[in-house]
Amino acid sequence: MIIVTENKKYEKNSAFTLVEVLITVIIIGILAGLMALSFGSSTETAERTACLGDRRTIKSAYYVERAEQGGSFGVALERAMRQFTKGNALTSDDVMATYDGICQAGGVYIITESDEGDGKLGIMCTIQGHEGEDLYGWARLRLFADAINKILKLNGSAKQDAINKLLGDGVNIGGSVNTNISDALLEKMGGWPKWEKDDSLYVHPHFLNGNGEVIYFANGDKNAVTGWSAKAIYYNGQWYQKVDANGKVVSVGVSAIFQDGSAADALSRIKFLDQNGNINEADGWQPVP
Repeated sequence: MIIVTENKKYEKNSAFTLVEVLITVIIIGILAGLMALSFGSSTETAERTACLGDRRTIKSAYYVERAEQGGSFGVALERAMRQFTKGNALTSDDVMATYDGICQAGGVYIITESDEGDGKLGIMCTIQGHEGEDLYGWARLRLFADAINKILKLNGSAKQDAINKLLGDGVNIGGSVNTNISDALLEKMGGWPKWEKDDSLYVHPHFLNGNGEVIYFANGDKNAVTGWSAKAIYYNGQWYQKVDANGKVVSVGVSAIFQDGSAADALSRIKFLDQNGNINEADGWQPVP
């Protein structure tokens, strides 16, 4: 007699545990995040490359127009820009032009000739990271401020629209013009640029009540809009500092420039200019070498 013994096999449950599911979800999330970062980085790189290419194309077209057709900066640039049908001129004259609609990332182009008198074209995109080979620091701030000044001289809704395209939506130019514009510009710049004469100081702009004039001064505040003191003031292409009787550079309060009036009025109130509108050397103001 043969006795057959049946061994029962217990099959292991093949379902995932909750811990395993959670680990899988976390891994998938991490991989998706890495892919998104990689895609975002690739997109930003492509936008920067396209922006640089467009700026170079504009420069080449401009140089050809100036060489073959002659004419002023404004006329030659207008002809060169005809190939960019998506471009829209916010402001344009024989010194500077601002265009939007070209940069794929939404930046505005500020275009002007070099102030060195060599006929070279400078094009700055307002998007951080799109600077390319052109403008940084103090030069970038001056170009931004010059473009803002020109826009502030426009009339009606065109002024607000152009400011919003240059600095971003929501900039109020109906209230405290200097504070509102400076706030937006500071965010766009990512901090005030270092003063090239002393890298412990930073250059601030002050926009005079939306009248299209700007005063620059240097102090120790990198990320403040209302730093109402100055270790140096920029005027007519030259930096000046106040020196006391012992030859020491002193800081000067500049809150009085916030009042109404022209740049000359403002600088007279802080005794930077004398009654005749000249640099007030008697009060200790001297050019910075």
